Amino acid sequence: MNIAPHPVNITDDLATPPATAPASDATFYLPLIGTPAISGTLAITLTTEDRSRDEALELINRRYAWRGYGSNHKLSGQQDETTFTANFDGVLIGTITLAADSGRGLGVDATFPEEMQFFRRKQNTRLCELKKLAVECGSSSKPVLASLFNFVFLYGTNNYMGTDLLIEVNPRHVAFYKKMLGFQRVGPIRTNISVNAPSQLMWIGVKEIERAINNGHDDSRNNTLYKYFYSRQVEDNIVNQLNERGLRENGTQAYF
Repeated sequence: MNIAPHPVNITDDLATPPATAPASDATFYLPLIGTPAISGTLAITLTTEDRSRDEALELINRRYAWRGYGSNHKLSGQQDETTFTANFDGVLIGTITLAADSGRGLGVDATFPEEMQFFRRKQNTRLCELKKLAVECGSSSKPVLASLFNFVFLYGTNNYMGTDLLIEVNPRHVAFYKKMLGFQRVGPIRTNISVNAPSQLMWIGVKEIERAINNGHDDSRNNTLYKYFYSRQVEDNIVNQLNERGLRENGTQAYF
């Protein structure tokens, strides 16, 4: 994969990236939607370098330790897994990893083996998982999460032939993921032994994501995270940059 060494602005009217912005392997500078009181630059990075991955892992372990989930978690860096980070004015405030199903399976297999058998019995299915989410951004969390999820959805749509997206969350976060992103509960609450905490498997069909994005743009009463997602023009610019920088592996549009 050929990765451009320099970050690129996505929008013509976005200010020059701050000098403190990370010199990362694949960084995209984006505006925060719906936050007129907040100025600054959101930089989303694909962490293909050890340094940027280590920074993401430090945030994960700090946030997980604060919640009592332990502080010795790892990022595999394997093929079919991509870790993204979000920096605001040069400060790391969020990270998430997108994994596509492979011979190694997915992280959710360990806690929900029976439920995953159900999904794998479905025909014409490729599963993807969101994991290792850690955010530290205070009052701007919704726009930051929306920008991060929006970018991950675009990257996944253009790199994986996936149909179903899964995430494992603490039960107290179920309502958020259902209301804000449309995920649905799957199976009972179980114990995730890696964090020694209760866990709920959640699912959304990838086709539903595109529908929800369109609804978020069209309905002014929409209060989900999709309301903060980027316009089609900005999304097209992101996809064009993925193409130009060798970060889009599939030549045709496909659900991730």
